[in-house]
Amino acid sequence: MRVLRAMLLTSLTNEELVFYMFTEEGERFDQYSFLLFICNAIRKGFLVAGDILIMDNARIHGGNDSIECLSILAQVYGITIIRLPTYSPELNVCELVFSFMKCDIYRNGVPPGYSLKDAVKERLKEIDFIHMLNWYSKCINRI
Repeated sequence: MRVLRAMLLTSLTNEELVFYMFTEEGERFDQYSFLLFICNAIRKGFLVAGDILIMDNARIHGGNDSIECLSILAQVYGITIIRLPTYSPELNVCELVFSFMKCDIYRNGVPPGYSLKDAVKERLKEIDFIHMLNWYSKCINRI
């Protein structure tokens, strides 16, 4: 079975509610690929001045070699970084998005002719503002 990994950013203010990047088995999935992902989000205008980047404490989100660079990048572009408490996936909107996708794909399978990556992309397109608002509300109400 092939491994598909995804990095996600979610938003309530952008036209696109989810910004993502996939890596497949054998491709880099570490602090450097996460830093590149954040750079791409800034370059494409998904993360802009005034945004708040909320991250859990996954190792990929700030290894020793990249945490300072990530902090400088955020400062230069006017992005505030907030770190969630350790072991608090219930406060992480991205975890709810992952759960939404996994449950649907587990329940319905990957459509014929689709790769897993294509099925996930299609599922991400179905996320609307109401989904996102509900997920953010759910996380905020748990604080």
